Amino acid sequence: MNRFIPAVLITSVLTMAVATSAACSEPASARSLAARAVQLLSRGEIRSVAEMMHYPPTYTPEERKKDISSAGEFFDIMAREFGAISGLKVQTGLALFYTIGGTGGNVPYISSLKPHSSAQFVYEAKFSKLGNGFIRVTVIQLTAKSPFEILGVYFGLPAGNPHSKPTLIKIMRKQLAQMHVPITPELERQMEQSVKPFRSSK
Repeated sequence: MNRFIPAVLITSVLTMAVATSAACSEPASARSLAARAVQLLSRGEIRSVAEMMHYPPTYTPEERKKDISSAGEFFDIMAREFGAISGLKVQTGLALFYTIGGTGGNVPYISSLKPHSSAQFVYEAKFSKLGNGFIRVTVIQLTAKSPFEILGVYFGLPAGNPHSKPTLIKIMRKQLAQMHVPITPELERQMEQSVKPFRSSK
């Protein structure tokens, strides 16, 4: 099975746990990294964002290449389903939205991460196919001397819209079908559980 898939399905909560367990004060370098990622997404440079992400340092060059390719394919599907991105701006105030996205590595690796610092950056966006939504970028710093890296990228839709969660789960199914992964009842349960509201209160 492709390495990226399980992370896509069940690490949204794990990623939030990583980010909140060691929150940083959002230094300029972390903010600029997140801003660069969303700008690349808005220009359709999906693969460039996949290459910027953090992957397990124990990966061989071949494993890293495969995971980057898997991440790029998943984000390609999200980009096609959500549509072109416009109207990007830093999200302010209170927002509650469902997200899907992914990280590099597998679930055990992500759940074991204890970064020196981390932060969530949320942007409002307009998607040409799905309307108003959000992009969330998780940035981590593994050690005090490490550079900031993108841990995860997530596209979101407002929790107040009853169609948001079913739409995101439908996109997940398409991603899995393209990767030739059988959608079992257990996998359906994981998808249902992984799409949970994210609250942003900046």
